[in-house]
Amino acid sequence: MALRFERQLTFGSWLRQGLLDPAHKLFRLAAVIDWEAIHDALAPFYSRLGRKALPLRLMVGLHFLKHMEDLSDAQCSDRVRGDLYWMHFCGVDVDSLKGKYAHLNSSSMTKFRNRIGDRGWRSVEDIMRKYLIETKRIDAKVMATDSSCMEKNVKYPTDSGLLDKGRQNLLKGMEILKGLGVNGVRGVRTYARRSKQVVLLMMKLGKDRAERIQAGTLELSRQARHVIGKSEQMIRSAEAALNRGAMGLMDAIAVEGWISYLKEQNKLLKQVIHRKSSKLHTFSNL
Repeated sequence: MALRFERQLTFGSWLRQGLLDPAHKLFRLAAVIDWEAIHDALAPFYSRLGRKALPLRLMVGLHFLKHMEDLSDAQCSDRVRGDLYWMHFCGVDVDSLKGKYAHLNSSSMTKFRNRIGDRGWRSVEDIMRKYLIETKRIDAKVMATDSSCMEKNVKYPTDSGLLDKGRQNLLKGMEILKGLGVNGVRGVRTYARRSKQVVLLMMKLGKDRAERIQAGTLELSRQARHVIGKSEQMIRSAEAALNRGAMGLMDAIAVEGWISYLKEQNKLLKQVIHRKSSKLHTFSNL
């Protein structure tokens, strides 16, 4: 895969910068990072033959933001399409994300990490460390270490957990779209209280736990189907609002990003429901 060299400021980039607040942390951080040095350090990992790769600033910037915001690869690839500050930090604009970079997704970030490996990230860390030393933010002769253990939010992906988490993600996206001016959908049940009761009941030990887990999973599936239907209504309402031109430029960009987020979450949640339904059908036939 060939490395892509692009330094030309497009009209979309110029317009985007005029809408942003120069005091925003990402705006200021983008100005101090030595993107040219990072580009030169990672260029040897690419070939000059083949299809043009995604820009290094875009890929490195997404990984910076991923760890700053504690997000997944899929969440990063969706959010950069709806957040102007993220676009500025990564050096892209709306037109490029819809055009030549439209194939950007979570797997792009995985492939990038596999390509540069530990050696590539050490090069990036050295560049950042050099800047911190030059600006006297850290002392090159002193290193402070923290020997405490950091708790990680790692959970085994059970079907019940995925159903509950997927429902919550859809509700979050719908609430944000409502705040951006999209007409809300009537009759939405959040199941916030009932879902907690179901999950706690499934976790209790006892001889009938298998039956309770089966019944609880079916109820969580019904809850997820209800929220999926309402989220699809919200997506149609948001797309209609965009077609009417009923909102400003920044709101329209944000709405497009959250529409993509809801569609992706809908797809994933439907896969979980389908897989669980197949398991329950097989179990009932035994």
